[in-house]
Amino acid sequence: MFKDIIGHNEIIKRLKNIISSGRIANAYVFSGPPEVGKEFVAINFAKSLNCLADTEKPCDKCISCKKIDSGNHPDVRQIKPEGTKLKIDQMRLLQKQGNYRAVEGKYKIYIINESEKMTPEAANSLLKILEEPPGTMVLILITSMYNALLPTIRSRCQSVKFSLIPLNVLKDEL
Repeated sequence: MFKDIIGHNEIIKRLKNIISSGRIANAYVFSGPPEVGKEFVAINFAKSLNCLADTEKPCDKCISCKKIDSGNHPDVRQIKPEGTKLKIDQMRLLQKQGNYRAVEGKYKIYIINESEKMTPEAANSLLKILEEPPGTMVLILITSMYNALLPTIRSRCQSVKFSLIPLNVLKDEL
């Protein structure tokens, strides 16, 4: 749940506002230092977007939240580099699958880990998706090197910048 996230209060507040307003962008870039919780926040954001609960989202109890946690939700996929690079075939598959409607949730969500590792061909393929995004697709690019992404990709995404969590906040939580 968002309440389990430590030290990113402003980011969580912003994401909750996005969800409550219903103004979901087609693409986000979660950037910041390695190992600060970008992927964990992205998964919780995906759960919130597809959560079936009427109360605070994500509930972590509905079938949608449980499927996302187990990696079995048909509308939420994580894409990771094959070897050392994200390849064009992965982006082409994303584009093909993204054209289909969501099966169980409101949105088809793709979390692209280490997005700075895209080959030039993959980046251009992703750019094509960003220029003509399918209606219910949400892309979340996760990167530790924001400037390594093409400027044209960055300009088509909402930026969510993470920073290191202050030591005193970590001490208080632990």
